[in-house]
Amino acid sequence: MMPGLRRWDTSTVSRVDRFVANSLNVAERIKRIYGAESEVVYPPVDVDFYRQAPSSGEREGYLVVSAFAPYKKIDLAIKVFNERDERLLIVGDGEDRARLKAMAGPTIQFEKPVSRERLRELYSNATALIYPGEEDFGIIPVEAMACGTPVIAYGRGGALETVVPLRDSFTEKPTGVYFDSQTVDSLSAAIDKFENGADKFKQEALRQQVSIFSAKLFREKMEKTIDEFLSSK
Repeated sequence: MMPGLRRWDTSTVSRVDRFVANSLNVAERIKRIYGAESEVVYPPVDVDFYRQAPSSGEREGYLVVSAFAPYKKIDLAIKVFNERDERLLIVGDGEDRARLKAMAGPTIQFEKPVSRERLRELYSNATALIYPGEEDFGIIPVEAMACGTPVIAYGRGGALETVVPLRDSFTEKPTGVYFDSQTVDSLSAAIDKFENGADKFKQEALRQQVSIFSAKLFREKMEKTIDEFLSSK
């Protein structure tokens, strides 16, 4: 953070009445930096719209949906799928587009940003979503799961709160697989784990998991947070 911005941030934080964080991940950061507690209210995801598309048929390959920026680690997914010789569709655009396209082998295709209807179709037809970056929350994995598509995600940040991982011995209903480091070997091993356990991912579990991120629940929690704050004044 630039010195001027840091001074402004420090001078204004004492005037904050209540922090609201969009994830436990962010709440922990607020606690560490400012020493303040936060109310966690997850961002709204349109889980009513993002459902398995009626036209969806056989799963057609893996999917990345992302802005094309270096920190999103799309280049990691490209390296892995170049080695594995499996189909990968990358949807998005941004500053890193030319570099990423130059890296991609023949099994990797690109599509520029699409309509919500087209995106729902792509989610529904994907074998799994590849999510190689780290985000504070991350709405895209929730949209994919709402469409019945499991997620292979880097096990840091918001993905730890949205994706229920497949375990060797588990009682939970998994919705995806984590990989531990942003390396070719780690992501490729996670894809292997997903493919070996593909029968463990059930539509019912995926839909159940995303219900806690609905717009309805977001409104209810925000209203409750605001009402509690106002009543305490």
